[in-house]
Amino acid sequence: MSFFRPLDLRPLRLFVVLAALGGGVQLGFSAYTHAVRRSGVLYDMDGYDSLARNLLSRGELSITPGRPTAQREPLYPLGLASAYAVLGRSWVSIFAFHFLLFCQMLFD
Repeated sequence: MSFFRPLDLRPLRLFVVLAALGGGVQLGFSAYTHAVRRSGVLYDMDGYDSLARNLLSRGELSITPGRPTAQREPLYPLGLASAYAVLGRSWVSIFAFHFLLFCQMLFD
């Protein structure tokens, strides 16, 4: 007679499959935008990269020095600047930041 029942691993398997699928989509999109960015078609369309770089270099959420902006929400540029500070400014750091956002969404 056993006191322990076998664990049902189906929800865990579903989570792993969804996380792998989401990570694959994120990786594909990041690689695509990196390729498009190199061609000059798409580069910082919404200004988040500029805001993140300015947060790192000047410590202010602004596009022009000394003039704070309210055009964009501050949380995404702050997260992007954090990813740049840890991993450097590259598409890999953007992918890692987006993947963390995706994982957070799965746990909510």
